[in-house]
Amino acid sequence: MSNSQQNEQKAHAKEILREQREFRESLVRIREERDLSQSQVGEMLGLSQSAIAQFERYDSNPTLGTIRRYALAVGASIVMSASPRAAEFVSPSRQASKSFTVSRKLRSGSKLENHEKDVWQPSTRKVEYA
Repeated sequence: MSNSQQNEQKAHAKEILREQREFRESLVRIREERDLSQSQVGEMLGLSQSAIAQFERYDSNPTLGTIRRYALAVGASIVMSASPRAAEFVSPSRQASKSFTVSRKLRSGSKLENHEKDVWQPSTRKVEYA
C-alpha cells in the first residue's frame, strides 16, 4: 500500500471517529433536553449511573445493542447508513475475491453441493431504529 493510500486511510479513520463522537454527543444532548439524569437512564436500563457515564465518555466504544437500548431509554431515533469507498482505498488483503464457492449439505443426503456466487456487495440502504 502506498504512502498516499495509508494517509487516506488514516484520514478516513479519523473522520469515522469524529462522526462516532458527534453521534454519541447527540444522544447525550437528547437525554439532557429531556431532563433525564444519568441515574434515571441507568434505572431504565438496569445499569448504574457510573455505567451510563462511561457510555457517554468520549473514548467509549459501545456495542450497537447498547446504543439501541440507550436511544430507546432517552427517546431517540437512530438512522445508520454505510456507503462503499473507492476500491483503491481498500487494502488488498481486505478486498473480496471475484468469486467464491459455497458448500452446503443437501437436506436429502450427506452429499455436498457447490454453488458459484458473485462478489458480495454491501447495501447502502439507511436503517432507522425507533
